Amino acid sequence: MGMSPTDERFRRSPQQDQVLGFLAGKDSRVADWYDSAVFQLAIGTSAARFCSAANFIRLVLNELPRFFQLPQLISLPSLTARLEKLEQPWRAACGSRCRTPDGWRGEIDPSVGNFLAEYETFSNENGGQRSKQDIAGDALRRADPAQVAIPLNLVDDMAERWIKLHHYFSALAHGSSRGTDKFPENLEEVERMVVIILGPRPSESLANIDAILAEENSGA
Repeated sequence: MGMSPTDERFRRSPQQDQVLGFLAGKDSRVADWYDSAVFQLAIGTSAARFCSAANFIRLVLNELPRFFQLPQLISLPSLTARLEKLEQPWRAACGSRCRTPDGWRGEIDPSVGNFLAEYETFSNENGGQRSKQDIAGDALRRADPAQVAIPLNLVDDMAERWIKLHHYFSALAHGSSRGTDKFPENLEEVERMVVIILGPRPSESLANIDAILAEENSGA
């Protein structure tokens, strides 16, 4: 592993050692991210530790679906970026003779045709784009195809919570200071989720699922 914290103030919990082991078994880089987050949260004294640690946890949550041959959560192109690609074709179409004070008239000219082609591509991509929650749900199903550790009726609830946690850590990683008091408990929830997804212990997974859904129902 790339990082081996030696600071005397740093001690991982048994659950954190377990999570680190599961992640290291899949990808040492992801394990290092998690280890760095736990280390920084434990020894940091400034508010900046939340931003840095949250970024590492966000990356871990992004990567988990990849362990089950699914896209990373951050691999989805943003709607804003895709709309920006339509801006230039739209401006060009607005200069077409087909655009009149009374609406669009006449035969489609090259500029209008180009915009329509670009919009068709955008529409097809948008229609076929899988949501982050769909990816999270598929990862949970693939993690336990026999539905031993993760009952099918709880997959959607867990996937929803996964994405809420992803949003929470992403916001902190981008400089938000809201909810830093929830960081330790939300980190523990991520750890439970990793154990559920990567661990081979059904009874332990069910206990962790109960804890995660209890947090969701409490509005944390």
